Amino acid sequence: MMQTPLRGSAAVVAIGVALLSAGLFGVIATGCSDEEEVVVNEVRTYTVRARVLTVPAESDPTSEFQLHHEHIPDFVGKDGNVVVSKSGVRGMKPMIMPFPLGPGVDVHELKIADMIEIEFVVNWSRKPAFYITDFVRLPEGTALNTRLIEPDEVDESDDDQESGDEQEPAGDG
Repeated sequence: MMQTPLRGSAAVVAIGVALLSAGLFGVIATGCSDEEEVVVNEVRTYTVRARVLTVPAESDPTSEFQLHHEHIPDFVGKDGNVVVSKSGVRGMKPMIMPFPLGPGVDVHELKIADMIEIEFVVNWSRKPAFYITDFVRLPEGTALNTRLIEPDEVDESDDDQESGDEQEPAGDG
């Protein structure tokens, strides 16, 4: 069976549908990408207290330095704005996460459960986007507030959040 070529307005409609489909595919493919557009190319430095969960093995370069850190109320995302969680909490919630080590940072003297205060930098236009630049060991018995924060608990006027008893987060982190 032979198809007849489209003529006139039918051809214009067919071309329009094809272009629209291709454009939508491009938008969908881009929207599903793991790569978010970096709007801000600014280096930011944060200080946060944390508990050591894993120390990288000197013999295994793929091992991670994993910490359970406190709330970071002024943490800024790739779009240049302070991040806000789905539940409405401003900043980065307390969570367990790996932290890459910057040049010259040696954490092999640390042990699991040590309490430390880290300084880390974030530059969304680089890989890795963040890494630790320095740390200090906190006194033994230091209590961290690593429980999940609720929006009504955050005092916007006080960036120095009071520390309570250390608690494990429940749910999303």
